[in-house]
Amino acid sequence: WSSDVCSSDLKWAADLTGIQPLAITFDNTGLIYMTELAMGRVVVFDKDGKMVRVLGADDRLNFPNGVAVAPDGTVIVADSNNGRIVTYDKDGKMSVRVGRGAGQGSLGVPRGTQIDDKGRIFVVDTTGQQINVYRDSGAKTFDYLGAFGAQGTGDGKFNFPSAIGMDSRARFYISDTFNDRIQLWQY
Repeated sequence: WSSDVCSSDLKWAADLTGIQPLAITFDNTGLIYMTELAMGRVVVFDKDGKMVRVLGADDRLNFPNGVAVAPDGTVIVADSNNGRIVTYDKDGKMSVRVGRGAGQGSLGVPRGTQIDDKGRIFVVDTTGQQINVYRDSGAKTFDYLGAFGAQGTGDGKFNFPSAIGMDSRARFYISDTFNDRIQLWQY
């Protein structure tokens, strides 16, 4: 890390309190999307920290974890303890897109989610010890494109992966929790 990151220019700005956040992302307008453990929902805040929308409050989300927002505004949520990926459209309507009884590419406990610049959806399957890759073709369920990774300790192996992030060069950073590392994957 550069010493510039911790410079005196970086100041605390605000707290979003009274919540149990698990994951956070932003859409292309700057809205903040946060999964919340206690209430089993996704809370959306504006740039000033004002709550503007709630998704999933009545949808029985159980440990909603990873969240990603597609360029068209579709919100993708890893509903971890229900073993599924759900989406919310711009009107807040939920659809189960992958998971127990829906679609291909079965999931154990999905955690992190990420969308790349080609529209592929990457889902960390913690108990499956892999990353599943999907595409949203507009069908009822996501198209399963495949998976990468396997259980183990060597290169390209996972031991309880839980989160995924992507940089501006489309390289993926995956938290490999019990191997005590972050793995870097790239095309």
